[in-house]
Amino acid sequence: MVVKEISDVVRHTPNFNAGVRPKVLLVEPDSLLRWSVEAYLQHRFAVESVSNRPAAEARLRVDEFNAVIVADDLSEHGADSIAALARLGNPDVRVIRTVTNALATPITRDGVSRLEKPFQLSKLEELLSTDL
Repeated sequence: MVVKEISDVVRHTPNFNAGVRPKVLLVEPDSLLRWSVEAYLQHRFAVESVSNRPAAEARLRVDEFNAVIVADDLSEHGADSIAALARLGNPDVRVIRTVTNALATPITRDGVSRLEKPFQLSKLEELLSTDL
């Protein structure tokens, strides 16, 4: 049996040196979808979820996130204001909008990725994993 030095294990383990998982804010009115996304992503990301615009804005005012996943079906242009507020706290934040209109593939426009509902959780994880 070959025993590796602990320094080799630490050096080659993703995110081990950072000591923290990237923080993701999920803004989704559907409680089952919030639960599913949180459960799926929790092994790689520190996920916080809220169900509406006021709760998202409150979290974004006090904390900085690496990524924000926001449902396009929030009322009163909620997704737009949440994305803008997230960028005020962190200009490099990754924004992913889950949309209900038909898309053939995920589209990135204006620095915002769009992913059609229903989506594969693995596709969402793939979008989050790029450069986070």
